[in-house]
Amino acid sequence: MAKSLQCTVEELNHLKSSIAYMKKKYNMDPSLSDVNLSSCNSTLQDQGLEFDMFNFSIAEVCSILKAQQQDNSHMSPVAESIFMVVYAVLIMTGLATNVAVIFAIARRSKIQTPRNLYIINLTVSDISLCLVCMPFTLVNLISKQWTMGETLCKLVPTLQGANIMVSTTTISTIAIDRYINIVRHTPLHAGAVIDRSQKRRVVFSLAFVWILSLVSVLPFIFYQKVVDFKVVDSLVLYKICIEVWPSVMLKRAYFGYILLMMYFIPIVVLSVVHTSIAKFLQKHATWQNVVQEAGSSTDAQKVVSGRVSREMVRNRKTTTILFVIAVSYLATFHFSQSLVLKRKC
Repeated sequence: MAKSLQCTVEELNHLKSSIAYMKKKYNMDPSLSDVNLSSCNSTLQDQGLEFDMFNFSIAEVCSILKAQQQDNSHMSPVAESIFMVVYAVLIMTGLATNVAVIFAIARRSKIQTPRNLYIINLTVSDISLCLVCMPFTLVNLISKQWTMGETLCKLVPTLQGANIMVSTTTISTIAIDRYINIVRHTPLHAGAVIDRSQKRRVVFSLAFVWILSLVSVLPFIFYQKVVDFKVVDSLVLYKICIEVWPSVMLKRAYFGYILLMMYFIPIVVLSVVHTSIAKFLQKHATWQNVVQEAGSSTDAQKVVSGRVSREMVRNRKTTTILFVIAVSYLATFHFSQSLVLKRKC
């Protein structure tokens, strides 16, 4: 004998109204008659569930579920077109600009400096993001479910996280390198000091950035999984690729670590470093002004004063750009998290 659903009166009323709403929404469209409902019927019957109490047959319930599945499986044509155009523009623009940067550095020997390895590293990370990550994200957004299997479910978030961490960490490293070259090894107070170990320092820094980034996203390999959203056993409405952690505390700890490494530490580094650079440049600019007002300035001192002024302007621009990047990352981070949470619900 079929068994009734074990629910409270409130839950039964809610279920009844929900099914009635879906039945009215889909109007039991005749086009649903070609949907194979045998597996759904047998599944519900095997579960021993009956819907006679709601005046709905099993076939009607299955039809509604299948219709809802089809309705939720894709975006509207307009939204899909908008997403495809936006992502296509972003991907092509990202590829074109980053490839142009690499060619510019490769063709001009004057700018083939160790410090520009940081810029090349950023471009490589951005190109990887455009080619490997963004297309899969677009497919997932349009289909509104994960259709690319368990392996890509693990690899895509891992590569996305690694690329983002490489970018934010490289930005912090660039700031520190600017501090070293302006404040610690600058002709302003140490003569024309040439840091012969600069290339080695840059290579070591980049290796550390990549190792740290890859190690930080390793948990995605273990905890990122494809999960079936089911109404009852064997009746899958859609699949999603989400993190499945063994405990809530572990998930919160990792989330805090990622937020710390990708956002808060870079913000602190940028704030401290560029404040120090600004103070240093302001100090020397003030000193040069005093010398010039005293009438004892030389051509060399004027050159140094001009360089200080240019560095101050560049420092303000760089600080503004890097802070905009950091704030933009926080906004996109929360947006992506809200999409995941919304889909899980």
